[in-house]
Amino acid sequence: MKPKFKNKECGVEFQNMINEFTQLFFDAEQNKNFKTRFENPLLVKCWEKTDCTRKKCPAYGAENLRCWQIAGTHCGENIVGGRARLLEDCKDCEVFKGSTREPTSELGELFNNMMFILETSDHSKFKECYTQFEGMVTEVSRLFFEAEKNKDFATRFQNPLLVKCWEHTHCNRTECPAHGAVNRRCWQIAGTHCGEKPVGTHARLLEDCKVCDVFKASTQDPVSETGELFNNMMFILQQRMEEIKAAERDLENRVDQATVKLKESQTQLIHQEKMASVGLLASGIAHEVGNPLTSISSLVQLIQRKTDDDVSQERLRLIRKHIDRISEIVRELVDFARPSQHGAETVNVNDVVRGAIGFLKYSKQARETRLKTDLEEDLPDLFLVRDQLLQVFMNLIMNAIDAMQYGGVLTIRTRKEDERIRIEFCDNGSGIPPEHLVKIFEPFFTTKDVGKGSGLGLSVSYGIIENFNGRIEVESEIGKGSTFRVFLPVRESMEIIS
Repeated sequence: MKPKFKNKECGVEFQNMINEFTQLFFDAEQNKNFKTRFENPLLVKCWEKTDCTRKKCPAYGAENLRCWQIAGTHCGENIVGGRARLLEDCKDCEVFKGSTREPTSELGELFNNMMFILETSDHSKFKECYTQFEGMVTEVSRLFFEAEKNKDFATRFQNPLLVKCWEHTHCNRTECPAHGAVNRRCWQIAGTHCGEKPVGTHARLLEDCKVCDVFKASTQDPVSETGELFNNMMFILQQRMEEIKAAERDLENRVDQATVKLKESQTQLIHQEKMASVGLLASGIAHEVGNPLTSISSLVQLIQRKTDDDVSQERLRLIRKHIDRISEIVRELVDFARPSQHGAETVNVNDVVRGAIGFLKYSKQARETRLKTDLEEDLPDLFLVRDQLLQVFMNLIMNAIDAMQYGGVLTIRTRKEDERIRIEFCDNGSGIPPEHLVKIFEPFFTTKDVGKGSGLGLSVSYGIIENFNGRIEVESEIGKGSTFRVFLPVRESMEIIS
């Protein structure tokens, strides 16, 4: 049973061609009629292709005949011989090239040439020729079937006449990638040294190499030439398959990236919804706590005006101090939980640093950390989204505090450098392992325990600073701590990517 190929264009075309060749050969043998030919839809009429006006040429006006199989054609100034020329003599002709510009048509013309030779020679050679042809068809069909089934187009027809180019040409250019290559075709290797300089960075078209003595020596008979045409078709399919696989890998990477971004967006959306809930809760707390505090504060001030006792006055001042502290905490909670403002505005970096410290000073871990600030005064204002910059600073401060589990020193510095401002966050915590440094800005990468970190803080911070046309750098040493540096350009206005 002949192998059946899947509904692939090349496989179907190849199978149909093999079936037709076999049927034509069978009919020729049975009827002893070697005039049968493969019908080539690309066959070119030589007199039309060359605008020839030599009507006395026997090829002129000939329908469905090959000029290279007609004796006495006028292919130049003189009549060419008294017999049909060898196919090899015509392979460089534009008429032949136009008639064999596809693999199937070229294989078909090789078959036709074999039949033409049998027609004009001793018919006793037919059995030998048919045996060779049948063996080639069986082998090529088997190879194609296995390649299509396994999706492995690296398989090749084993050509016993294949010539090693470096031996055939006595080449000593050992740096040539084809030199020493066993069972490989030099016309399928990129960058070969077929002249004074390497030829290109990709494998050349087979058409470019057909005039080469190496290729001619490797295709001395129709079977070997047909095999090499099959090999070239497989080589092209192999390249196309590699391109498809590369495209699939690229698509998979894009899908993975899109999935990560979607997951990041979903996590951020959940976080924003939680913060919105906190904001509503904070507003309620501010209202419920603020009104009684205002009443208590008014009563304390009234009592202060009516008493002259120093001890009572001191106690009342202490009460007012704590009332003011509670009011400040409630106000900061409301400020922290309020909806973010996404519009760019003029911002003082030092004020944002102080705001971040103010928000975090009530954290238990922050109270155990010694916080030092070294803020350069008179820094130029920046034009950016204040709440986003505040979010970055709070992330960096909290990460530093987490790295110093049992207390430590966190130093925050601001400096102006040329046309940019540098903000440093230096801690003396545990440090970051070198293998983690390249990953810390990736979404969802975290070394914290489950439930203690989403792995989005640094990733989001990195994106925010990039949107400000700035950058974040990090230096770290195990056991000595880490330093995060934020660089922001000084501009009167800036394109903000939301």
